[in-house]
Amino acid sequence: MLRWLRRRWRRCLPLVFFAAIVVLSLRNDMSPSSGDSNDPDTVAGSPKQQTAGQLVVPHKAANKGFRKSLQVLPEKDTKSSLGEEFLPKQQHPEPVNSRSQNGRNAHHQEPRFKIFVYDLPSRFNTNLTSCVHTHSDGCYKLDNFGMGPELRRHDHLSYRDTHRLSTEVIIHEKMLKSRHRTLDAEKADAFYVPFYAALACNCRKNIDGNLPGLYDELWRYLASVTPYFGRSGPPRRPHFMTLGKIEREFWASSCPLLRNSDRTSGITFLTVEQEVNEELRKYFKRMDAKMIVVPYPSYGHFDSSYTNSLGVEKPASFPSDVKQTTRDVRMFMAVGSRKGHDVRVILKRYMTGTSQRYATFTASSSKQRRNAVWYSTPECRKDMQLPIIDWMRHAVFCLQPPGESLTRKSFYDSVMAGCIPVTFKPKKRSASVVYPFQDSLDYSRFSMNIPLDEVLSGAVRVPDRLRIIPDSRITYMQRQLAEAAPKLQYSYPPTSEDGDAFSMIVEEMRRVAA
Repeated sequence: MLRWLRRRWRRCLPLVFFAAIVVLSLRNDMSPSSGDSNDPDTVAGSPKQQTAGQLVVPHKAANKGFRKSLQVLPEKDTKSSLGEEFLPKQQHPEPVNSRSQNGRNAHHQEPRFKIFVYDLPSRFNTNLTSCVHTHSDGCYKLDNFGMGPELRRHDHLSYRDTHRLSTEVIIHEKMLKSRHRTLDAEKADAFYVPFYAALACNCRKNIDGNLPGLYDELWRYLASVTPYFGRSGPPRRPHFMTLGKIEREFWASSCPLLRNSDRTSGITFLTVEQEVNEELRKYFKRMDAKMIVVPYPSYGHFDSSYTNSLGVEKPASFPSDVKQTTRDVRMFMAVGSRKGHDVRVILKRYMTGTSQRYATFTASSSKQRRNAVWYSTPECRKDMQLPIIDWMRHAVFCLQPPGESLTRKSFYDSVMAGCIPVTFKPKKRSASVVYPFQDSLDYSRFSMNIPLDEVLSGAVRVPDRLRIIPDSRITYMQRQLAEAAPKLQYSYPPTSEDGDAFSMIVEEMRRVAA
């Protein structure tokens, strides 16, 4: 055999080479590649699924090149390269509720906008609160964070004895609780001065009448605390302060805060009404002054937990008993018995006057007499809040004629009672009358305006104008009113994020400070 091979080995050599090539090729096909030596698909002879982090890939798709790419890619890159069709259902990203970012979950995040609240000596705020309590014969009830004692509750809506001049106290209390508050002045984007300017004016007789001296003390104190207010001229950083009265009243000699334009022109004031008379604004150098118009405090306050939970999936609404109340008064007006503005005299001619509560009046009057009612509201009558609320809850339209100024606290009371407000703006200055958050709220959806000039001239009879409004339009406006109401009231009690008018105010402050 050996002799045979030695004679014929050269002839068999090609066959040997061919056989060796076949054997090596078969071995390569049967063994895993070097890059797959740890592949779990071939453990103990049974196939398994390939796992990369939480990504599961079917075994059929696990060819060599695909498995190799899974091993070298990070988890986030693997997901993005494969697409969502390979993600298990529980791993799909859930849609984010837009309100949850602004509402309940927002306070878990670090706020981008920070406010430093000055810790003023008590003579600039709390002493003034005590002063008006002592000398007002019980008219001012500024406890409970400035919102007064509770009068009645309907589910998530509380009616309280809230004074119209309590804005300064309420906003101060909310600033102290806000998630936007910082104790580090260096990190602040804005500075808030909690001076109760309106209460100081009403209590001037009890502070020796020296309001200019009190103002000078305030400016000196602010300059001594931080370098951002300065000892003269406008502040060096954005500063804000609340005015509980209309802007015009702070130009009076008895309340002259805004007469010192050198110190106040650089402060952005949060005020319940901005003056529309341009001549007055020019005279007192307020033409270019920045102001944020805020709501008067109404009797109605939603619970903070309720307004903070509102969102796209949970629109705002009044409690069921408010929505189901029979509104058998077509138009209602709550005004004082004194003459006031001429338009009030005209409106009273169309209406039945009374000082009785709704239940007492309707029990003894015809349907025609209660179609249009005006209710007399004496100044500082301690038992008038609930009767006003009851009348508004039974009315479709609540007339808001101007008095000493073009805007009224009653506007916001009617909003919180679900009664459509009817305003009377003069044509000439209609655009100058600013209501809170007009860039965000479309007032034409939930309120009406009848030009003041047309009512005074007799061109328009208000009852006739309101009578022709179809029920479908009224229903639409009532629904829009319910959605806007949370943004036009101050929720109780103050929390880190309330989803109310204060949240809107902070957003306005952020824009001004930017």
